[in-house]
Amino acid sequence: MTQRNVIQRSAAPTPRPAPAHPYVDRWLALLTGAAVAGVGASLPFTYIYLARPQEPHWAHLAIVFGGLFVTGVLYSLVVAAARGRQIRAWAMVGAGAALLGATTTGILAGFFAEPGLVGLPLPVVFAVVFPPIVGGVALLYTLALGRALRIRRPGRYAVAAALAGGTVALAVVLATNPLPGWQVGSGDRAMIKVGWLGTLLGGASAGAVFMALAGRRHTAAEAGLDHGT
Repeated sequence: MTQRNVIQRSAAPTPRPAPAHPYVDRWLALLTGAAVAGVGASLPFTYIYLARPQEPHWAHLAIVFGGLFVTGVLYSLVVAAARGRQIRAWAMVGAGAALLGATTTGILAGFFAEPGLVGLPLPVVFAVVFPPIVGGVALLYTLALGRALRIRRPGRYAVAAALAGGTVALAVVLATNPLPGWQVGSGDRAMIKVGWLGTLLGGASAGAVFMALAGRRHTAAEAGLDHGT
């Protein structure tokens, strides 16, 4: 073997060892991603329900927005680890900012959409506005995350995650409407409870779907894309 061949072989990337229990590792990654996404998505409603803020305050906003940013970062780490890739610091910051921006956009969209539905019963308004917001936040965040992680064609995964999140959120709204104390507009903080459960399960569903699709270990064709070549 010539010296040139030795140098070329030593410079070649060392393949990562395959996990000993691939199915167990995959399910753990799936459940972890779903848990992080669900808890993070429901954070605004969780804080509102527990803290009972009487009026907006910078401290409340800092806690909620800071939690969303951290959630975006954590979920990006989980997806990158499932793919067997390291994630750069700028990509983690971008993922956190993406979830923060997507959630803010969803909240603003809800405020602008609600006046156009004046005259309809409040449960109907909530059922029309809330699920698309959950799906829209999932779409914007996972699309940005896919680009940050250099995932090939992330749009298809983002759309699947958005459809899952929005569908589950709608199912939660419809399923809880007949329950005492859960009908939106009936008092007992019903809107907050339904919003919490809808974002928790909708976010978890979106996170699980995106993890199942995009969290697979990259193929040889994607290796060059992951390295930016």
